[in-house]
Amino acid sequence: MEFNYSNMSLSMQELYQTQEAEKDGRLVDEVVASAPLLNYLDSRTIPGISIECWRRKAVPFFGPRPIGYGAKNLKGFYEKVPASLFHFDGKLEVDAALLEVEKNQGGLSPASLVARTAKDIMDGGMKLLDLNLLYGSKLGAGFGLGLHQVIAPFMTVSANSEYAKFDATSESVRKSKEYLAACADNTGSSVYFICKKNAALEVLWGNGKGIRRGRLRDVEVDGETVDGIVGTFEGKVQHFSAWVGLFPRNQFAIGRMKNITAETGISDAAIIEAKSLIFDELDMEVTAIVMNKSVRSMLQKNRANVQAVHGLGSATLYAATQTEVDGIPILVDNNIQMDESDEALAKLGRKQLAEAKGRATF
Repeated sequence: MEFNYSNMSLSMQELYQTQEAEKDGRLVDEVVASAPLLNYLDSRTIPGISIECWRRKAVPFFGPRPIGYGAKNLKGFYEKVPASLFHFDGKLEVDAALLEVEKNQGGLSPASLVARTAKDIMDGGMKLLDLNLLYGSKLGAGFGLGLHQVIAPFMTVSANSEYAKFDATSESVRKSKEYLAACADNTGSSVYFICKKNAALEVLWGNGKGIRRGRLRDVEVDGETVDGIVGTFEGKVQHFSAWVGLFPRNQFAIGRMKNITAETGISDAAIIEAKSLIFDELDMEVTAIVMNKSVRSMLQKNRANVQAVHGLGSATLYAATQTEVDGIPILVDNNIQMDESDEALAKLGRKQLAEAKGRATF
């Protein structure tokens, strides 16, 4: 395994390869692309399901001390930061009759059919965990802490030019109804700026392990009959569960450019300006710019137009697929929604949970 010596923290994929059973590690490898941001951030396990750490608020520093004068007594200041992990659980169910039919017809073996179902369960679970990492409790009850609960207003800018008129350095402006309404406006999509160094943002996995796979058991499974009344069938059941949570060690490690729509568009210049507005006065290095495929397509169209105007290319609909902005890699995560309003996210959370129940059998 290759380590990132500038960071030395494990991605979720690396954590499984080093700490989990081999079969679990292989299963994560197969579906990890469903949760790009979850895999990108630092991951580690903790013994229980909650943790308290001390986060530095101020850093001691060197200063001038001429000969004969004393050195200033400067110290760092800390604050206690609790982190609570949230429980996720999913159940694999396979009808015993289906296993028998597949086997007798020369189809998938029982082991292969269960493995295929397990992959589907893990794939869906990864997407939901990634959504939780992005939006947290905005998805509904039972969801945990996400980036939307971590990102501060002063780490956020808007693609809506109407919001550029606010002077956020003014206390009176920050207290105004108009400014507060602008901060609460989450319509459109977002580009997220991630600073991945010194475990600034961590994904914590509880009870010393990542996603658990329970024992595959033969049980009577509840299921409605064709008449819609309660019934059962023989099948195999296996639980997948995890205690997981986001732990922000540094409030300056995540920024956001929000309110991106087809009307606002997106460009390299807009992304670079947003990054500069958020991070130029901070000692933080952006290591990834995260967006979904639709926003990346907007960027491709804009680059094609810019290239044509400057005679750097023909007038094509799209430029080449984007992999970076200003030398910073683009991480594509299609779990980022095109409408991140509170109403849309609450509806998404209800839809995801309803679909999870509907996918209970193969």
